[in-house]
Amino acid sequence: MRNHREAIAAIDLFTVPTVSFRLLYVFFVISHARRQVLRADVTEHPTASWISQQLREAFPDGSAPRYLLLDRDSTFDRQVITSVENMIIKPVRTAFRSPWQNGAAERLGRKLSPRLDGSPARPQRAARTTAASRIPQVLS
Repeated sequence: MRNHREAIAAIDLFTVPTVSFRLLYVFFVISHARRQVLRADVTEHPTASWISQQLREAFPDGSAPRYLLLDRDSTFDRQVITSVENMIIKPVRTAFRSPWQNGAAERLGRKLSPRLDGSPARPQRAARTTAASRIPQVLS
């Protein structure tokens, strides 16, 4: 994998609870080359079309990697796979119950999740912007 890390990116989702006990889903795209977060956003309802749009924004103007690692989350359905393939990226799914196969994304999710949970996010729009804006601060 070390020889191909420039050609690999990964995507994943994790949850952040709000003060009002709702869940926000944090979606991110991470490049394996330098473990740089290419895109991060927050939503209350991650749909396949929303994830496809996030991927288009993460890889503008032919900057897409050759391979995209993703787990078997139900939100990464056939529509997401089709949009990934339309961007000339080969989707690579991890095996069932094998988070270590997408190590960079899983480590980032574990690193961010408790830090974003530490102070519960405010409800509504403020919560989405708060969680998304804190990701760069947590990584530094």
